[in-house]
Amino acid sequence: MRKNRKRLLAGLLCAVVLMADFAPVGVRVSAAEQEAGQSAESELWSETDDRGTEESAAETRIEESATEEKEDGTGTEASAVEEKEDETGTETSKEAETESESTVKSTETDTEDVETEDNSLTETETEVDTESAELAEEEAPTSGTCGANLTWKLEDGTLTISGTGAMEDYNYYNYNNYYSPWHDNRDKINQIVVCNGVTSIGNYAFYYCSSLTEITISDSVTYIGSYAFSGCTSLTGIAISNSVTRIGNGAFLGCSSLTGVYISSIESWCNIAFGANYANPLSGGTNLYVNENLVKDLIIPDSVTSIASYVFCGSSLTSIIIPDSVTSIDKCAFEGCSGLTSITIPDSVTSIGDGAFYGCSSLTEITIPNGVTSIGSGAFYGCSSLTEITIPNGVTSIDKDAFKDCNSLTSITIPDSVTSIGSDAFSYCNNLTNVYISSIESWCNIEFYSAPFSSSNGRGKLYLNGNLVENLIIPNSVTEIKDGAFYGCSSITGEL
Repeated sequence: MRKNRKRLLAGLLCAVVLMADFAPVGVRVSAAEQEAGQSAESELWSETDDRGTEESAAETRIEESATEEKEDGTGTEASAVEEKEDETGTETSKEAETESESTVKSTETDTEDVETEDNSLTETETEVDTESAELAEEEAPTSGTCGANLTWKLEDGTLTISGTGAMEDYNYYNYNNYYSPWHDNRDKINQIVVCNGVTSIGNYAFYYCSSLTEITISDSVTYIGSYAFSGCTSLTGIAISNSVTRIGNGAFLGCSSLTGVYISSIESWCNIAFGANYANPLSGGTNLYVNENLVKDLIIPDSVTSIASYVFCGSSLTSIIIPDSVTSIDKCAFEGCSGLTSITIPDSVTSIGDGAFYGCSSLTEITIPNGVTSIGSGAFYGCSSLTEITIPNGVTSIDKDAFKDCNSLTSITIPDSVTSIGSDAFSYCNNLTNVYISSIESWCNIEFYSAPFSSSNGRGKLYLNGNLVENLIIPNSVTEIKDGAFYGCSSITGEL
């Protein structure tokens, strides 16, 4: 603005000078007028300078004011910027929190998704397993062959074996992939029918058919294999035909619900060859039924010549009468008959097998016949109710454990015929204090692997022909006194 004014004034001055120079003579300006003009010009320049100065100052103030305003504006803008930055920080913080929350939620969502996937996977696996199991069940055969000329069929819980000849033998450990063909369906078998023509039931044939409650065995079967019915925990009764002559080891092991065995002939039953104690279905204290009648007091018919091994093992019999026709009582024949209180053995019996009366804990007395020549190992082991026993003249050996753990036994008669007494023959017979003999010479010649008084705690009393031996005189005929002959005989105070 100030520059424009200066230009304007300069222009006016130039115009005035030109007018003076080019004015007509008649109209020339006088010197006084020129001085006045110059004075006016000076004043004008002075005024112009003053105005310029004022205008410059004003402009300066305006510029300073504008600068201040600008600075104020800048400050305000800075403040605004700071506020905006604060707001931005706050927003950033909020955004960070939001992002954090979003991240947590996202993580939780991811976790839930993973868990859902895991659950879905588990469910899928379960479904697959179930489908596999169902498929396996669907694929398990329900018919086939089980012998060269035998077939089988499972229908509505009944397994039927038909044809002719022997059934194949199987095994529990699936050795050579040889489970029974109905093994995968064994829990579905409730009843078994072995038809006429089948001659044997194979080893492990019906092993652990835990739902089996009933079985019919035809008269054509002569052999029941080892462990054939082992683990059939729901089986309550079984009928054994007269045709059966052999039953394998453990055939009825673990048949915990078996309460009745049904037969029609004691003679036929006594002729069965049992593999061991659990071959006999009576072995768990099962009741014996003959022609549907429960038998507790058994009279063995005259047609029987021997009592086979394990034949009445574990039965619930309470008394037995053995006829004169019987010559032997074989191994473990009456083992575990814990309810047996009396038994009559005829003189015709010449041998009592190992463990024949093992565990007959209710047997209070027994007469060993004169014809017996040996008493087997453990023959009366655990007969804890026996109080006295007489061994007849003719017995030459009392084997190991023969009377072990007969803790109620107080006296025993040992004949001159005995030449050896086995180890532990009288172990744990804590109350055996009286031993009756008829010859010191014979007594001194016995091979004692176990002395009769070994468990009497020094309370043994030896009786010679009914008289208590206190002053012992050894006859001249004795050349050797065997070890243990007078061990524990507290009554003896005599001399050799």
